[in-house]
Amino acid sequence: MYSKTIIPRDIKGFNQFISQTCAYLILGTPTNAVRFNWTPAYLSAWQAFLTAWMPLFTLYSNKKESYTSVTKTKLDGIIGNAIIYARTNKLIELIKATASLNADDCVMFNLPQTLVVPSVDRKSVV
Repeated sequence: MYSKTIIPRDIKGFNQFISQTCAYLILGTPTNAVRFNWTPAYLSAWQAFLTAWMPLFTLYSNKKESYTSVTKTKLDGIIGNAIIYARTNKLIELIKATASLNADDCVMFNLPQTLVVPSVDRKSVV
């Protein structure tokens, strides 16, 4: 579903986004990261956000035992850094510019379905 912000700003939304996009980027042959023209450095940095995120999100999720405002602040910092990194390196623009952009790509990265590249039905071409 398309939303105004591509990268969610809330903790639960970002958790789902970073987890799913990291997994999605390494799928396929060639991988989706390669198809999106992401460099290995871009992919590594994106995965590093997830690596830093997961232990903190686990603490945040345990409201009774380990949630603190410091944990929330650190999570908000990771979200902010991921957004800055994506903007600086034009990661979303690289995805949008993919010649073979499909509906799954758009869903995964919160992009409008109007960006999907239509496939040519060779039977209907006269």
